[in-house]
Amino acid sequence: MKRIKPTGIYGYLGRHLLRMASKSDMYIYYTEDKKLIEKYKFKTIRIPFVKDIFYELEAPKNTGIRAFKIRSFAKYQGFDLYIENCDDKMLLVAPLNEDSFLKVYPRRIWHKGWYDSRDPRFEISKEEVTDIWEERTPIEGFKFDTEPIVYLKKDDIWLVEE
Repeated sequence: MKRIKPTGIYGYLGRHLLRMASKSDMYIYYTEDKKLIEKYKFKTIRIPFVKDIFYELEAPKNTGIRAFKIRSFAKYQGFDLYIENCDDKMLLVAPLNEDSFLKVYPRRIWHKGWYDSRDPRFEISKEEVTDIWEERTPIEGFKFDTEPIVYLKKDDIWLVEE
């Protein structure tokens, strides 16, 4: 079963697909992989007064780097859902068409000690959805040579292994 990527910007560094972020007028690769940090000489960033440390490397535009934005989706009982977050077994999802979904599945979300019927998000097992896919869109200044839609799971069959 493949790890589903949260919505964000991703780019290739060699053969590794890494999370990226926009910083001022540039893009930055992020990783925690010690081998990549040493090989590509990532800069260590320490946040003052916090123990968090992260590693970044500039990803300059217009240099042939392959990068794109990824948004992940799932299909459940015929409804398309946006994947907001996930772990190894569960997905936090929201319906793309809330009105029609909530007519069929009126769920309530436990939120800070009370049920919020206005919040359409809910958790669901990865095994309950029939399809999971990524929609990839180009980022200006970067090479986009990938399929715009990549299925990870289709008709209850996992197509990509981790």
